[in-house]
This record gives sequence, C-alpha cells and structure tokens, in this order.
Amino acid sequence: MPDSITITLPRLDGEHAKAHAALVAYATLGPGRSLDKLVETWVGEACPPTRRRATLADWSIRFDWQERVAAYDDALATAQLQQQQAAWVERAAELRERAWVAASAGLERCVELLTRSAIETTTTEETVMDPDTGRRMRLVIIRESPRGSLGDVARLLNAAATVGRLVVGEHTSHERLDVHVQLRSPEELEQMTTEEKRAYLADLMKAKSARSGL
Repeated sequence: MPDSITITLPRLDGEHAKAHAALVAYATLGPGRSLDKLVETWVGEACPPTRRRATLADWSIRFDWQERVAAYDDALATAQLQQQQAAWVERAAELRERAWVAASAGLERCVELLTRSAIETTTTEETVMDPDTGRRMRLVIIRESPRGSLGDVARLLNAAATVGRLVVGEHTSHERLDVHVQLRSPEELEQMTTEEKRAYLADLMKAKSARSGL
C-alpha cells in the first residue's frame, strides 16, 4: 500500500496487558492466522505474552478474539479501499490537468496556423561568379513553401477538441479510456462484506498495474 495503515484494537475492561498484546499480534497475522502460527512468531523472543497455546486458546474464548478480529479485518479492508480510491482520484485529476494543457496547446497551434500566412518565405544569400565579367556577385534567393496543409490543421484541431471535450466530460464520438473499475462510495463500502472488499481491492490493484504498463 502507498502508506501504512493502523487499525486499533481497543482493550476490553478486565483484559490484562499480555492478553491484549497477544490479540494484537494475532490480528496482524492477517488471513490464515492461527494460534499455532502465533506461537511460532514468538520463538526466540525473550518475553512473549505467553508460550503456551492453551493459554492463547483460553484468552481467545474469554476475550472474544474471533469477533474482534473479524471487525479488525473489515476495518482494515475498508481503510485500504479508501486509500486506493483516494489515489485513483488524485491520478485522475493529474491526468485531466495534463490532458487539458495538451488540448489547449493544440488549439492555440491551430489558431496560429490559421491566422498566419499560408506561405513561409525564406531568404538566403550566395556569392556567384558572373560568367561574362568574371566578377563576383551576391545573389539573393527567395524560397516560398507552404506552412502546412489545411488537412493537417483539421486533424490537429479535431484531436485537440476531442481531448478537451473528454476532460470536461462532454460527449465525444471517441471511446473514453476506462480502467473498468467503478469507484465505490463510502456508503457502498460499508455495505460490502470483508471478502467483497478484498476482491474489490484486488481489482483496483490490477487496474493500477494495467495503467502502469501502458
């Protein structure tokens, strides 16, 4: 994730410090957690909350670990989704700004091409020898060439106008670039199960990878 996320697990009344520390360690193991894995993480530690699995099992039942850890997972999934969606909103704003700058530059170039003379004149000087007198002469050469066809201007104008319409959300005949992931509102996120949130987060991460590979 772009930034670390901290989800707190409040300590219950009557829950002693060691039991609460064990709960926090258990929750942070993530999906697939177990009491056996928790004991393994403390191998080599000087002062773990306990080294006995039976003690952990007792704490788990007495202090409702499974219910509290389920709430922890749900809160973590929600926070991760909100963080990802915020990142997508920021990326979209940056993309729109860059596209608007490009569209504006294209339109300004079209105006410049249409208002300036269609013929570009260049002047060069060369020194040549007069075959009759043998004297050196300065020769001024004027060349005229088209600045660009109206077709080129029309294509640039169409491209710039299309990008501009996309940026401001107006209709265009060109297909809008889409990452195929619909961002959810906070209310929609609250109604999703933990598994749905994880699946949605995976879709966001896939979309991010696809965009990075463009």
